[in-house]
Amino acid sequence: MKFVEIRDALFQATRRGVNVYLWDRGREALLFDTGEPAFARPLARALERASPVRAILLTHCHYDHAGSAATLSNHLSASVFASDDDAALLSQGKWRRDSVPSPTVLGHVLTRLVARRYPEHIAPVERIEALTMLKTELGIEIETLPLPGHCAGQVAYGLPIELERRAWIVGDVIMTIAGIREPILYEDRAVGLASIQKLARKVQPGDVVCPGHGPALDVTQEVIDKLQRLTQG
Repeated sequence: MKFVEIRDALFQATRRGVNVYLWDRGREALLFDTGEPAFARPLARALERASPVRAILLTHCHYDHAGSAATLSNHLSASVFASDDDAALLSQGKWRRDSVPSPTVLGHVLTRLVARRYPEHIAPVERIEALTMLKTELGIEIETLPLPGHCAGQVAYGLPIELERRAWIVGDVIMTIAGIREPILYEDRAVGLASIQKLARKVQPGDVVCPGHGPALDVTQEVIDKLQRLTQG
């Protein structure tokens, strides 16, 4: 794995179609999501060139986003932050809740071929903190935006970037593979569509949306309109 700078101090690494993000401000860094369990070793190697990782922030608890959180937390001596809903599962080495494919060909195919074949358990995350402690523990102004539906505990993180705009690390509220798309599955689709609408209302032209799957997306009014139309399907 290799981190590539996509905005000032914001880096992205991708493996097997899953994105991991690093906010490296020079003296310390924050890691957003950790990928599958098999990502732990190559991700640890990639982080050797970065500033010391202060904490790991998870967008949600699913296998392909939090699978190596326990291993990396121990390796980096870094606490993990997650929503209360997801922290309760991760501390037990669990990640899966009941879900259904999105009503798209891609959703049905990838849910069957990939998501449903993931193991039921991951290594339990022991050093896990509540998001309410984020500012107290880190002393950093990071906005948190709950975006459930794909996953009950999914949250986006708003990082300050140039000109008072934000980079939004959004997990799987959307995908940007060959366009702006729904995630491949939902724990609750109605809630998930409402979260897409919530994201559309929150972002502003000049922001950047950083999804779990697909390239980062520069926000324009056209992008906001596309997000809103996605919720009408």
